Amino acid sequence: MSAGAAASGAGSFLAQERRRAQLTPALSKAPRAAAASVPSLEKPTTLMSLPDGWLNMAEFFAGRSVFITGATGFVGKAVVEKLLRACPDIGRIFVLIRPKKGSTPGARMEEDIIQSRIWERLTAEREVADLKPWLRSKIVPVAGDVLQENMGVGPSDMELMKAEVSVVFHCAASINFDDRLDKAIALNVSGALHCVEMARQLPHIVSHVHVSTCYVNAH
Repeated sequence: MSAGAAASGAGSFLAQERRRAQLTPALSKAPRAAAASVPSLEKPTTLMSLPDGWLNMAEFFAGRSVFITGATGFVGKAVVEKLLRACPDIGRIFVLIRPKKGSTPGARMEEDIIQSRIWERLTAEREVADLKPWLRSKIVPVAGDVLQENMGVGPSDMELMKAEVSVVFHCAASINFDDRLDKAIALNVSGALHCVEMARQLPHIVSHVHVSTCYVNAH
């Protein structure tokens, strides 16, 4: 490398460092300012003590039925468990499950969701010997595929969801960072669009929640 090129490279590096030093104080203040505006939830809250504009989860979901994609995965399964545990008056939960060779959506739901250890806490809290019959009455398998238009949902299942579902959680995604680009786009981009298009057909829809494939913040 020539002396001139080295000097030019050093000058560019120093300019970037000066710019970074100018931006850092402003950027570091933004998260603190945002955090300061959020009401503290360190102590348990009741409906009467919730900050203005905040919804009580159990009351919001009372009588509502929900549609969830990715329910056999880690995050989707946790969403199903949380809804059934924290919202005792929730309606039914429709879960999109892709049929596999030799396994129906109902069989996959039984193996991946109903038989999961995730229900140990709810079983203990309800003090019942077997929670599975109740789970089967609350969770409804829906055959489909996020890669297909309308999520691949059949007419009869679609009519049932049109009558009941008002909240949609889209949790299905590929979280493999080394997927082929076309496969990642088909699942994480086109799949999300298919879910939105399907949700638009639900006459009672009030909320569509998309779970990012980048980060999941449990708090």
